[in-house]
Amino acid sequence: MISSKRKDGRALQIDLPSILCQLIENFRQAAFFCVAGRAFYVAAAADGYSEANKTYEARIAAADAELKVLTYSNGRASGDLDFVFGGVPALEFLDCVSASLNDGIVIESIELSQDSALIKGAAFSDGGVLAFAEALERSQVVSAVGVPAVTASSERGGPEIKNFSLDVRLHNIRDILLFSAARGGAF
Repeated sequence: MISSKRKDGRALQIDLPSILCQLIENFRQAAFFCVAGRAFYVAAAADGYSEANKTYEARIAAADAELKVLTYSNGRASGDLDFVFGGVPALEFLDCVSASLNDGIVIESIELSQDSALIKGAAFSDGGVLAFAEALERSQVVSAVGVPAVTASSERGGPEIKNFSLDVRLHNIRDILLFSAARGGAF
């Protein structure tokens, strides 16, 4: 269980061991059914089993397809876990973003890399974007915030919406965790 305490006092908890156990169990079950189906297919290939053979061939094909889906999902989940545990402060940064949001900001996307992030969103005012950027810069996860790129867009008769893009430099995960431990677990 990964847990931390956010600035606003709410708890953030992710139960990675149970997620991993479920992925492994699903993969193991699919592999068992696939192997069992293939073994039965060999036994059923004897004379007189042609109708039953067709049924079992369909079941084996379905089990093979399910095994491929589970194998792909397992590989993808492993990649996601490698990303989270590979030195990218993803959870800490997302916690920081949620704590920094104000009422006039909507986040549309966040692109994370090893040491930076690109945040795209919309706001009702330039001041809202600046307040959000300043709040991010005050956090212990962010080392620097670039100047926000803001473009105005409005629909006829509607309020003017500010679309923004914000480049953020992140501290490395070791420094974040050390600082968090020194402060009693808060980012």
